[in-house]
Amino acid sequence: MNRYHRFLNIEDCIPSVNFSQWNPENVTEWAQFHKTLQLDDLNNKNLLLFLEKLNMTSGWIEVFCTPPNNSGVIHSDSPIGEEWSKLIFQYSSLGSKMRWWTSEKSFIVSTDLTNISKELVPEIDGYVGGDRLGGNYHGRIRVAYDQDCKLEYEVEVGKCSLVNIGPLHSSYNPTNEHRLVITIALFDANTGNRILWDEAVERLYEYIR
Repeated sequence: MNRYHRFLNIEDCIPSVNFSQWNPENVTEWAQFHKTLQLDDLNNKNLLLFLEKLNMTSGWIEVFCTPPNNSGVIHSDSPIGEEWSKLIFQYSSLGSKMRWWTSEKSFIVSTDLTNISKELVPEIDGYVGGDRLGGNYHGRIRVAYDQDCKLEYEVEVGKCSLVNIGPLHSSYNPTNEHRLVITIALFDANTGNRILWDEAVERLYEYIR
């Protein structure tokens, strides 16, 4: 069994969010668009009850947009490759996929695009102009170039899935629609610690299909 993805039977937990408030149709590069939400912004009491039942919560909820006929940056959310888990809900672009990779040539960068040098990422000017600037978003991730990566697994995540975002991964959208997803990083409600992949699979066992 793969260590990247599981489909979930939790369609009554799908967040209800108005994406048009952000004008995602204007997005031309994946790295330009990044929004964060709170649990209450997801507008679904079933989701809150679901997380509470499994003793889970989240302090890191994100909205991503992959433009038509485009791909996301290959990256790991964890600079040291910890197998963090997320719920992912996809709202458009039937036929798009999430992909996982391995590489021997990855490197760590800031998620604030203004802190990335052109020497390290020559094409960085093409990404600047969106949300990942200054105080809007900050942290560090591990990234790699497509030509330095080996594709290990890909899947259409569908409406509701559990994903492992510790390995290098990216979105792939060959459709003519903007691919919109909400991801919910999973944390233990008592300790506040990130829930790793194996534990997430164990907690969500009865919902995996």
